[in-house]
Amino acid sequence: MRSPTFREKIKFNRCDADLIGFEQREDWKMELPIYRFKCKKHGIQVDYEHGYNRALHCKACDNELTEETAREKQHIEPPETLVIKLF
Repeated sequence: MRSPTFREKIKFNRCDADLIGFEQREDWKMELPIYRFKCKKHGIQVDYEHGYNRALHCKACDNELTEETAREKQHIEPPETLVIKLF
């Protein structure tokens, strides 16, 4: 990760996060700005912007949501033989 120049700090300025550098990965076409921000639940997090709305995602919150979704999919309805029919 390389450090941002003064001009880049101004260009990529956000009021909700601090620019800490730029990162280039193998499957990326160009470097992306990396930000440090504070999650209300998990504290200080580091991420790059996602999508057109430039959202920053807390990885811990994303993992919790993924686990909840997996638990919901594993929920099994009781078989009909256990349901008592009155009529």
